[in-house]
Amino acid sequence: EAVKAPHKPRARRRRALTLDELAAVLAAAEELRDREPKRKGADPPDLYGPLLIAACSGLRRGELLALRWSDVDRETGVLTARESLVKPVGAPLVRKGTKATAEDVRVVLLPAIALQELVAEHRRQSERRLREPGWNSGQVVFCDRRGRARRPDTFTHHVGRLLRDCGLEGVDLHSFRHTHATIMHELGADITIIRGRQGHSDVRMTERYVHDTVKVQKPAVARLNRALARKLPSHSPTH
Repeated sequence: EAVKAPHKPRARRRRALTLDELAAVLAAAEELRDREPKRKGADPPDLYGPLLIAACSGLRRGELLALRWSDVDRETGVLTARESLVKPVGAPLVRKGTKATAEDVRVVLLPAIALQELVAEHRRQSERRLREPGWNSGQVVFCDRRGRARRPDTFTHHVGRLLRDCGLEGVDLHSFRHTHATIMHELGADITIIRGRQGHSDVRMTERYVHDTVKVQKPAVARLNRALARKLPSHSPTH
């Protein structure tokens, strides 16, 4: 009773990235993707695609890494989150249902910029499977260079290193989920649409959420695409 406990500093609150910061991180990730490995077998991790989709969809880490090509409609730009990839301690990677308990799957409409990247990635993977039969037999969207599902903690580590290299503080992989919600809100998206895209398990949100999710999302996603196109010079804002 005579001893006063030391003051425990409050943990720094995670923040969202600004559009300028997001563009800088994606540019660094794209440069990293094209970089030659420093030693044999040390391929640089491809972070551009998954980070772009994370910022454009609000998916959780496990949902992002669990995506299969059957979950992506490359004609309409509709992405379906069905599973989450997790790595229990001392056990192999496993797939389980998404975190949201009020729904079996979650439907997210992607902006044109994100869809263009997925179409290009599918083409790259198809060409490699022709050269190497059996590569990425699981049809994982964001597999590693060996065609295997990525380990979530390793992916988080690579993203953290990229963010540090970009000189950003107070952000991590989960910040891309915050970024998606923040940008959508700033662009005028209704909170119900944002909650639906994020997959929050609020029952009140589920009761209010309409079944025609893709149609409801279209105006907000179009605004997101225009905002990103202005920041990513390699993409045309007319798409």
